[in-house]
Amino acid sequence: MSLMTPVLRDEDSIFPGEGWFFYWKTSPALWEEKIKSCLSRYLICPIFWGHHVTSEGKFDFGESIPEANLKRLVDLAQSQAKEVVFFLSLGPAPFLPNGGVPSSFSRYF
Repeated sequence: MSLMTPVLRDEDSIFPGEGWFFYWKTSPALWEEKIKSCLSRYLICPIFWGHHVTSEGKFDFGESIPEANLKRLVDLAQSQAKEVVFFLSLGPAPFLPNGGVPSSFSRYF
């Protein structure tokens, strides 16, 4: 058994806890800096529906709310040679309210 930290290589797979990017917890002005500091080649971005719902049944992915602009997030990641993996939760997830499903959807089957 070795207690040494493994050396990361490009061909290594994703390690748990690395590469997660919670875009709604960071100002869009800091996205580029945060993406640069990420060690992983992949950014795993869970979709937080509550951040995109503007009203009952209406969603905004950057048209009027810059903090919800997922296209800009992908463009910034690609400029840093990183790939974005959107994590769309369809069931319970401990870190997202309603398991990631908009509250207007969670009321109905």
